[in-house]
Amino acid sequence: MILPNKYSIGRVGVSDVNFKRLILLNETAILNRTKIRIAYLNHFIFNLTYKDNYLTKLINNIEIIHPDGIGIWLACRFIGEQKIKRFNWTDHALNYLRECEIRGWSIFFLGSTTDYLELVKCNLLKLYPNLNLSGMHNGYNNLSEEHLISIINNSNTDILWVGLGSPKQEVWISNHCKKLNVPVIQAVGDIFSFLAGKRRRGPVILQRLGLEWIFRVFSEPRRLWKRYLIGIPLFIFRIAKLKISNVK
Repeated sequence: MILPNKYSIGRVGVSDVNFKRLILLNETAILNRTKIRIAYLNHFIFNLTYKDNYLTKLINNIEIIHPDGIGIWLACRFIGEQKIKRFNWTDHALNYLRECEIRGWSIFFLGSTTDYLELVKCNLLKLYPNLNLSGMHNGYNNLSEEHLISIINNSNTDILWVGLGSPKQEVWISNHCKKLNVPVIQAVGDIFSFLAGKRRRGPVILQRLGLEWIFRVFSEPRRLWKRYLIGIPLFIFRIAKLKISNVK
């Protein structure tokens, strides 16, 4: 399998990939029963890796790291990596599941709560009645148990979505990848909350402008204020330092 090129943004690499290319990579892995891991890079994860050598190494070892949101895309263009395309995973999640239904790919959900996952299942089967949902497991039980690995492997799933939040999901994927007999293992953040209908997206105009984070902060100020109101200025400062060092 020929993986997309990665371009450096600070200490981490981001893949030159769009949705169409991502689907083709999934198809190749599933047909050939080879294994790929997919995760994403946004300003929050960038900040987490800035002083964490272990997490930086872990992220860089994942085969595909797609840019998530406008921040990374703008940062890449600012420091000179013009080839990176704008990509927002949440925009494409339902399209991805439609492709799974059309192509007959099975998918297993790991993360969120049991109640939320049941809502996800109910909502998705209304949209995609032929979707092959091979299993679900909440993200709050003991995730290190061999029993969980057995459940996933025995499902014979083609795709595993891991939504445990960052950096927990990336660490879990990296620690258990070798034991998992799954062609495609993907970190998906809090996508299950959206699919369950428990978290709304911002207005379309904010999505297009790359300002949906403002809506999210107002929706969940306690949980997200620090990530965005402190994290974004810190991200901008660090990207500016990268630009200056590159110019020198």
